[in-house]
Amino acid sequence: MRAKILQGIYATSEPNEEIDLYSGKLIMSWPNGSVEGDGTIKLEWSPEPRVHFHLVTNPEFRRVPPPSSNDDTLVLTSTNGKGTVSTFGEAFTGDPSKRIIEGQINQSFEVGNPAPVASILFHVPNFPDFLGKQVDIGNGVSASRMEIESAKWHLNLDGIPNVDIHRQLSEQGGFAITHVGEVRRQDDEPIQYSEVEELMVNLHWYFSMLRSERTGPILVAGIHEGETIWERWESGITSPWLGRRSWLPRFPPVGKLPADSDPTSVVFQYMCELVKDPTGPNSFEMIIDWYTQSVTNSNIATRGILAQAGIELLAWLELVEDVGMSADGFGRLTAADQLRLLLSSASIPIDVPPSLPKLYATTRKSSDGDEIDGPGAVTEIRNSMVHPKKKARFGDPIAMLEGSFLAARYLELSLLHRCGYAGRVMNRTNWSESASVPPWVKPETGVEDR
Repeated sequence: MRAKILQGIYATSEPNEEIDLYSGKLIMSWPNGSVEGDGTIKLEWSPEPRVHFHLVTNPEFRRVPPPSSNDDTLVLTSTNGKGTVSTFGEAFTGDPSKRIIEGQINQSFEVGNPAPVASILFHVPNFPDFLGKQVDIGNGVSASRMEIESAKWHLNLDGIPNVDIHRQLSEQGGFAITHVGEVRRQDDEPIQYSEVEELMVNLHWYFSMLRSERTGPILVAGIHEGETIWERWESGITSPWLGRRSWLPRFPPVGKLPADSDPTSVVFQYMCELVKDPTGPNSFEMIIDWYTQSVTNSNIATRGILAQAGIELLAWLELVEDVGMSADGFGRLTAADQLRLLLSSASIPIDVPPSLPKLYATTRKSSDGDEIDGPGAVTEIRNSMVHPKKKARFGDPIAMLEGSFLAARYLELSLLHRCGYAGRVMNRTNWSESASVPPWVKPETGVEDR
């Protein structure tokens, strides 16, 4: 029997549509006073996602002075919720009997009773479309489910029924809720509220890695026996939609999977394992952040520099912390040799692919220098951006652009290898190719595409 599609609490029928979260009495308080009135709380998308409040009060209110200590916190309170105000401003309405206070909630606005719950429901904006397992939707069927597991968690992610939402995002850009997720513990024990923050952080980096751009769970709710016990109204960090630029194929893997495990679950398990190492999460999260910025940034120089920064830090983790190379030995290697060793550990080819014609032609032997490979090209392009010279091999902007694509590809594959991923991967240096197993996976044992 097929499962039913997950029903979100909130939805966007079109991109950039505001989401109403609350309407009623609001109180903004600080150590030396408070002000109250009728107001609203909404999730607004522009210029970036934020939980925004709007409070109408009387004209006697005066601007609160800057906090004098960490204890002087501005707090916004509703009928059954509370959040910290990060920024706010005042505005006259033209009506002398009213004044408007508007502001932004810091992190999340927490509503309800933070009690243990059976499951957590959340919404995901701007996640790429895919065809997954079938679920029932009314009188029909939707092939929209991705099932992800770790040692502790079982997660279902469903695409929303609006089949036009990705087309609308591609036409208009911006933001929209595209998926709804539910997570439960593998042992069916209640989820403690103290576990939520760490879980949502892990899911943010997991979904960002799958999308290749920043996204993650927002508008999170604790569900128990069919009732919503608590909610966290948070906007998270989400990159605006510019197109489907994920390495994740649209079609799910089928057939025998490596180690009898879904390949994307391996990535999630790795994210969860990071929290056990106090030195691990910050470094790896920083690398994913640089990776996603290298994919989204339209500036050639910025894209290449960010990708190279991620490559060098990942090479340090791989060669020094994992393999045991001395710090001095690592430091004596050129950046190109560090990258070559990193790629070699994952059997990633170092040749410049002909699918990048300008870069390929520029790296051939010429009057500007000898023939160089991919790592040599990537690092030389970065060096020419940071230390420009009058005469350099890489002066053609198209060759430099293609070099930034190759740098992002190297970082992407190296990240997936470190996570243990063994499924198929789209190639961002040649989107016309079909997805293929990464080079560290033997084709005969890899995952088959549908």
